[in-house]
This record gives sequence, C-alpha cells and structure tokens, in this order.
Amino acid sequence: MWEYLLYLFFFLIVLFLVCVVSHYVAIFKDREREQFDRTELTDFRSFFVRELLSLFESNGSMQYGIPAFLLGAILAHIWTVLGGAIGSPHYTNEFGNYFFLSPLLFLLIAFGYPFVFDAFFGEKRHSDPFNPILLFFSQEIPFLSGVAVSTTASNLAVYGMYHEVYFLFTFVTALVVFGLLIYKINWETFFGIAKLGNAHTRAEEDFEHMEEIGIDDELEI
Repeated sequence: MWEYLLYLFFFLIVLFLVCVVSHYVAIFKDREREQFDRTELTDFRSFFVRELLSLFESNGSMQYGIPAFLLGAILAHIWTVLGGAIGSPHYTNEFGNYFFLSPLLFLLIAFGYPFVFDAFFGEKRHSDPFNPILLFFSQEIPFLSGVAVSTTASNLAVYGMYHEVYFLFTFVTALVVFGLLIYKINWETFFGIAKLGNAHTRAEEDFEHMEEIGIDDELEI
C-alpha cells in the first residue's frame, strides 16, 4: 500500500515537472523572442494547467487523450512490476527487475508507435477519419506521456521505498525517459520520425494537397 501511495506521489510530481519543463522549452526554443512576461516565467499554476490540457489535447481530442494517457500509465506500471513474476520481488537487485524497470517499453513505443499505427490504420485515416477507434489510437503523445510518467514514477517509488536497485540505474532511466518525452512533445520530428498528428486534421491536409495537385494538373493541361 505504501509503495502505491509513493508511486502516486511521484506520478504527480513527474507530471508536474513534465508540464513545467515543456512550457519553458516551448518559450525558450523560439530564438526570435527576446522579452518574456513575468507570468510566463513564474506563474507555475497557470501554465501547468494549460500545458496539462494541451498535453491531453495534443492529438485533437481530450475525450480520447485522457483515457489514452491513463491506459499508458496503467500499462507501464504493470510492466514495471512484471520482474517479480520471474521469482523475486519486483524491487530487488535482480536482472529481471532491471529489465522491466528499464526505459525499454518507453523506447519501443516512442520509436515504433507511428509505424504500428500506419500499419493498422494507414488507409482508415483517409477513408474514415472520425472513427472512434482510429481517434483513440491516434493519441500518440498522451499515451506515450502516460507511459513515461508512470515508468519514471515506478522507478522512483521502488528505489525510494526499498533502496535495493542501484540509484544510478534509477537516475539514468528517469533522465532518459524524461528528456526524450520533452523532446517528443516539443519538436515536430523525433530523430527524423514525424509525430502522429490528429487523424482528422491529417486527412484534411491530404485532401487539400490532392486538390492542389488536381488544380495544378488542370493548369498544365
């Protein structure tokens, strides 16, 4: 019970940090800006709420973004305790625990989600962009954020409660997951891989592009 309370505590702390750091990255990466309002730099409560809502709505719909975020968090937490299924408790200094507490699940989703989505929904996002299943699985950023926050919180809770895994492992895992998530949120591409946008918006853009090509063809004729 105490471990889960500690997990929830770290979950909220990490989620807060993700929103705050993402806000600062977003405003400071704009090199053309030279002045900032005081509220932009110090009003943590205001821009935390704004960034949190933006995170849930990042792929077009909060009603799908919040469930996707929670699903990612639950999946990641279950994954991190699977090390105990091998034979030892999930918090001990054993290889199985390091495997499941590692950033592996996050990295697989971060790099592979767009390709898996296109493999299953590549055609449907053009023909049926309002499909509820399509809209739910297009929530890449909320889902990945849930995985990242939960993975980091689980690592911190395991170390904070039991102190059996190496602190360096916990620190590096948190740093890798946190840093890559911030990068994924704030840049359009992730190591050359385009982020998965809102399905309806992408369908409209593709349709407009096709219309432009059609217009150009008519002009050439």
